[in-house]
Amino acid sequence: MDDCNGQSGDESRSPLEIQVPSFTQVRTCRSPRRSGASPPRLGAAHLLLWVTMVSVYFAIARSLLGDQKPGLVGLLILLGQAAVAGAAWSGLSITANRVCRHQSFAIEPGQWLLVVVGLRLLLEALLHFKPGELFSAPGAVVSVFTCCLLVLPTTDRRLSYPWKLLFGALVVMYSAPLMAAAGHVWLDVSLALPAEIAVSAVWLKLVFSLLMPLLLAGWMQYRGARSPWLHGVGIGVWSLWLLMQPRVLQLVL
Repeated sequence: MDDCNGQSGDESRSPLEIQVPSFTQVRTCRSPRRSGASPPRLGAAHLLLWVTMVSVYFAIARSLLGDQKPGLVGLLILLGQAAVAGAAWSGLSITANRVCRHQSFAIEPGQWLLVVVGLRLLLEALLHFKPGELFSAPGAVVSVFTCCLLVLPTTDRRLSYPWKLLFGALVVMYSAPLMAAAGHVWLDVSLALPAEIAVSAVWLKLVFSLLMPLLLAGWMQYRGARSPWLHGVGIGVWSLWLLMQPRVLQLVL
């Protein structure tokens, strides 16, 4: 019987009597095909990429601020926003690079949140330059774009159901104000809530969006689930991005 090197076990045969291995035998001797690319390892190149993206954010902020001076507090806030945006755009670049190279890999929930923040910040930067020439309501466009990005992970059959429920809840919370506005404009139906309830709903969405990914990631880690570093970075960037929303900063400052 032939081995994986295609050599006959019976050395007494003449070369003319050696049979060519069949197709089944050749496939058996081949190494198993990899089902997907392994997650990228954190290295110095990723740190350089993050520094580059932070520099890009500073360049955009400089062009938007013009001659205005942010002051000490504003500068600290700008540094935090640059760090978050740099991490989000770095994760977006890593994901886009792997997709363009046609590498089959599972995107972790935290990594997808990293992509959501990166694309949202990129769209906000583009709309800040010439919003009137593109859309009449840039904020609504950004919200719709965010909802579409949050829907996509729910279609992945490899994603666990707790994370699917979380993404579904985020979609409902981010789309509710849009549906209320559409009903008021298109159907002439007033869906306005009292000021106290509206403010409470905004804070409820913020707290839910902040705490639930952290709690779910901690629970999955407690159960022994191992995730690549992009997952943890994504959860952290999502949380920091929510904490740097203007409503939160006004409350703190």
